[in-house]
Amino acid sequence: MRKSKLEDWELWNKQPPAMTAKNNLGLVLSSTRNLPLRYWRTGFFFTGAADEKLLESTSGRFPKKFIPRTSHPIYSLHQLPDQVGFKVCPCSSKKPFNKSYFRYIRKGCRLRYTRYQMDRNSYLIEAVKFNIPPTMAYRLAFKGEVPADCLQAEGSI
Repeated sequence: MRKSKLEDWELWNKQPPAMTAKNNLGLVLSSTRNLPLRYWRTGFFFTGAADEKLLESTSGRFPKKFIPRTSHPIYSLHQLPDQVGFKVCPCSSKKPFNKSYFRYIRKGCRLRYTRYQMDRNSYLIEAVKFNIPPTMAYRLAFKGEVPADCLQAEGSI
């Protein structure tokens, strides 16, 4: 029994499911530079936070020494309630000298999704946490997700 022409047309013209970040997050993350806040997760690492904006967002607590036209990385700590944004902390290549306990991303670590390799230890400045403004978040360069075995701790709480 032969199908009607309309049925043949419908069979070949059905749209495949759209590729979205929701169902293909790994593919999207590996090919993006600027990542909207709604796709952020705990443990994401970004570069390019302008020191001028960090100084403003941290009420002058970071960086200690302001140098115009420089930047620092950002580490995403956790999502804020009702998914309105993220709590983050800046990172530094300098070890915190006045803390008995600190965490850092070790040199040589390959980040998930992008295979970006850390070229130095990056110390999380968790004493300076802040809610990242969406305007700052979008300007950051997504470098990847830090695997748990790359996040090191030193000292005691």
